[in-house]
Amino acid sequence: MKQIARMRTENREINQLQDNIIGLMNPVLKTNPELFGNFLTGVALKTGQVNMVNTGLAGQLQGWVVIRKRAQSDIWDNQDTNNNQATLALRCSANVTVDLWVW
Repeated sequence: MKQIARMRTENREINQLQDNIIGLMNPVLKTNPELFGNFLTGVALKTGQVNMVNTGLAGQLQGWVVIRKRAQSDIWDNQDTNNNQATLALRCSANVTVDLWVW
């Protein structure tokens, strides 16, 4: 989980402002890991095969969502059998190009 870091200064007001912002933002960041993902554009998926998509994530894939689909196609994952957590294994019912958000 990412957190906002404190930078201590000699100015009490700035320190208090930082504490207030951090107190508000860190719980949001902690409960919403999807905020720290990658936007993948123009991912071409082909039907009849498992499409391996490189997520570009530093850590383990937590989830994914289709942001844009350029044709009618059902899309589902094969992650239960994917041993490489740096990739997203996707299948589709018809050839399609998609944009994905992965986290």
